[in-house]
Amino acid sequence: MPKTIIKIRTWACHDCNYHQDFDVDDVALMALHFPGVEVGHCPACFQGLTENKQKKRTLMTRQTDETKKTTITIMGEEEVEELEVDDTSKTKDVEGKFQKRKLVKAEKDAYKQKIRDDVVKFNLMRCEL
Repeated sequence: MPKTIIKIRTWACHDCNYHQDFDVDDVALMALHFPGVEVGHCPACFQGLTENKQKKRTLMTRQTDETKKTTITIMGEEEVEELEVDDTSKTKDVEGKFQKRKLVKAEKDAYKQKIRDDVVKFNLMRCEL
């Protein structure tokens, strides 16, 4: 399976150019990520985190321009073969870093399954509501 590039649903504030990849009308997610920000409003504008530092209530809208949507890139399964991880079973070198080692078959299989799961998960995110 080659590298997968997925464009997902994105909401944007056209006032300050802030973008986010979850629904601004989702009460639970807005409360989790931006406590105190009114649902549907741009968190940057609402909190005065823009260039002019002025707080305002700007509504965010669904991004329709494909070039401005959030892009997720998921590595391909063939890239797993080349992955190296820290060998924590050995001691650190003089710079305080672990030596690298190739993945064993069980680790490769786990990575490949995670890639397959991620492709499914992120494909669901790009589907229209």
